[in-house]
Amino acid sequence: RGPLAEEEVVTLGDNLLAALEAAHDSGVIHRDIKPSNVFTLEDRTLLADFGIAKPVEEEAAPLTAPGAQVGTPAYMPPEQVSGDVTPRTDLYAVGMLLYEATTGQRWSILTSVDDADWSRVPSHLSRVLRGALAWSPRDRWEDAAAFRRALTGQSKPKAGVPTVLKAAAAAALVLVAAFIGWQIATRLDGDGRPAPGLPFEGIRDLAILPFNITGDWQGGIDGEQLARLVARELEGTPDISVAPTQGSFEWWDSVSKGPSDIPEREAAADLGARYAAHANLFPVGDSMDVELSVFDDRGNPVPGLSEIRRQAARPLELSKSIALAFSGVVLGEERPELRGRISQDWDAVKEFLRGDEAFTRGSIVPAVRHYRAAVEEDSTFVLAWWYLANAWRWVGESGPLEKNFKLLHDEYGALLGPVDSLLMMAQLTPAGQQRLRIYETARRLDPLDYFAAYLLGEELFNRGPLWGEPLDSAVYVLEEAGALNPRWATAYLHLVWAYIRLGRQGDALRALEHLGEVAAPREDVGWLDPLSFGLAYLERFEPQEAERSRRELIGGDDLEALGAMAVWSRFAASFDVPATQLTLGRALVARSTGLRHFRADGHVAQGLAFMALGRTDSAVVHFDSMAALLGSPQARLQGAQWRVLPRALGLPAADTSQLQTGRWMLEGMIEEEAISARAAWTLAMHAYANGDTVSASRWRERLESVAEGETVHLLEFLRAMEDAARGRYRSALSRSDTLLAFQARTTPLSGGPRVGFLGDPFARAALHLRRGEWFKLAGDLEGADREWLWYEATDIDGFPSGAPQAGEIDWSLGTYARYERGIVALDRDDAEAACRHLSRVLEFWSNADSGYTVLVERAAQGSEEACR
Repeated sequence: RGPLAEEEVVTLGDNLLAALEAAHDSGVIHRDIKPSNVFTLEDRTLLADFGIAKPVEEEAAPLTAPGAQVGTPAYMPPEQVSGDVTPRTDLYAVGMLLYEATTGQRWSILTSVDDADWSRVPSHLSRVLRGALAWSPRDRWEDAAAFRRALTGQSKPKAGVPTVLKAAAAAALVLVAAFIGWQIATRLDGDGRPAPGLPFEGIRDLAILPFNITGDWQGGIDGEQLARLVARELEGTPDISVAPTQGSFEWWDSVSKGPSDIPEREAAADLGARYAAHANLFPVGDSMDVELSVFDDRGNPVPGLSEIRRQAARPLELSKSIALAFSGVVLGEERPELRGRISQDWDAVKEFLRGDEAFTRGSIVPAVRHYRAAVEEDSTFVLAWWYLANAWRWVGESGPLEKNFKLLHDEYGALLGPVDSLLMMAQLTPAGQQRLRIYETARRLDPLDYFAAYLLGEELFNRGPLWGEPLDSAVYVLEEAGALNPRWATAYLHLVWAYIRLGRQGDALRALEHLGEVAAPREDVGWLDPLSFGLAYLERFEPQEAERSRRELIGGDDLEALGAMAVWSRFAASFDVPATQLTLGRALVARSTGLRHFRADGHVAQGLAFMALGRTDSAVVHFDSMAALLGSPQARLQGAQWRVLPRALGLPAADTSQLQTGRWMLEGMIEEEAISARAAWTLAMHAYANGDTVSASRWRERLESVAEGETVHLLEFLRAMEDAARGRYRSALSRSDTLLAFQARTTPLSGGPRVGFLGDPFARAALHLRRGEWFKLAGDLEGADREWLWYEATDIDGFPSGAPQAGEIDWSLGTYARYERGIVALDRDDAEAACRHLSRVLEFWSNADSGYTVLVERAAQGSEEACR
């Protein structure tokens, strides 16, 4: 689909060359590298790994015998024409492919590297590709490893890391197995139309319109629900792609009362489908007459559809009959049976359909209730289990559910269909790049699946910034999800949230208005109430108008009102409104006399807000109150850490006496088994910040003697700090790379314990702040900026309560990260980013402690320079 961006080309080349490196080590030469063989390589590998498609060996074509010619002529390197192939033949083929990906033009072997058009190839890629596309194999890169290092800018690996290399080789071998074995089918059939079941340029096989039921039918289901049930029957069929019913129903509502006599004639073309299907149903006593009509994308009726008559018409039998008839139109023959992803228990199906309707509107509690009722009726109803898992996450309670979803997927996953099965596998994978990769694969597999788009967007919104993905990337995907299904309330809720955080007022208002139109009644949505998000909008963009709405939120002192205030006092920072968080925290403390945990939440909210606003001394007082109210060792530890760690991470110091008190408190906690490791880590971080490597080593040794479980990650963090203290910044970055896999604590849907977590709630913010500094000192300003955007994540475990979570600490320290990003943006001559970051910093630090004076002055100077 070239031309691609430079980073996409590098990623593609990196994957291909990693595979070739492993293949060449095993004595394998591929000899047929072309776009159709690599376009969906990662997708197909994942599908095979997860059991959704045939295993590689079942689809692999026999390897060509040595000496025989194989390959696509347009992609054959010069020597391959004569059959004289070597590993360097593959390197030429990869070079051809990357040139085409970069320029959109095919490389010709008749052109020498000196005579070729390099005008559209970035200079770095040009140098690398010249070394791959030399006519003589002797003049090309030495091997795939050398080509790969030149392409990605990696240095030659050193000896002494066999485990990492073995793991990389193993992954590459899996990749190359698929690379050799899969022969990707063409996406067009013989008539030039999209092949059934394969998304192509957004075209679907079938759009199902709402059905019309004329007469009195006691089936317990209306025409729209029956049409949705038929769509659900067909969605799991691998050879048929079905347009989202929400979009089809929206279209029908908009045109069915118009001037067209037969509006379904226009449906296929308008909805981007090959066919559009409609049904009229006429109950006659105990039987049902069904009149089917299908039109192609040119508006022509499809002949040969017979009417269906069902005796004792039962909804499930009726839906299957209609689904089979429609599948015959798409496939040219009637399938003997459907995949069976819909339960045969009618009571279970009714509850599932009700859950679907509720979930779509953001009515989470009723959705959970209906989905639970469905699986209680039929414990093998895997589709209901899957949607229950997704709705459950919005209730605010941490899992896992009582069902082991790994076993559920292994036993019934084939019934889900490829996209839903991949999505479930993603949620069975710990948060990180691999989970994102699986989500992205599901998204690419079916670009018109709104639920795949939504789940990818939600993951990018919650955790993408932890892996260097800016919040804008989540917005892009969520906007697509909303466009695919305008009724999907939770997509718009996320968009409102993201727009507010990004300061996009107009977009936030439009999304908020749409959310108000499609969301469920207020009593059904709990804390997801659009009115509460409306308050967040006012607080961010119209603070004077927000006062009245805020009074309504903080006006009550009953438990329900206090609970809502506690939730929003902790979540306010996620909307980038720390001043509101401060106000809500004060109100919560004032109104919750005698309710210890609510008062603690109020003090935590104030402490976090003061940190974001640059008022460290005031923040410490509230964290002390939190520790006194909660009384747990962890709360007492955090009270001490807030005195010490901000300074260790580069923020202006708290009052000197407060800093000394914090150190004294931490030293007193060293003998407390429950918090000893975290106290030692905190003291070591403080020592490194002061250049006291002797004390740092002593505390590191103490941590080494007591670290266990998750706190072992803190030890590796200190080893990276030691490298940095010696000026070995690249080494510190390399060592700390492994810690990124543990920065999000997630609950796999597998019945097991939560996984991830770095060992201390401060560790994630500390990791990114330090790594950003190391990138900066190593001269990589883009890498520094990427590390420092981690605070844009909304990674929270349920509803925050008690001592601050990692995500809340991220938000409170995010102002300082913004400052650093603004200064780096100036150095990168990115005036727009510098203006955006530094202007917001100046808003937050307008009344900061005196220790911030130097930073504020620098921010003001930079803002004036960048914003003019």
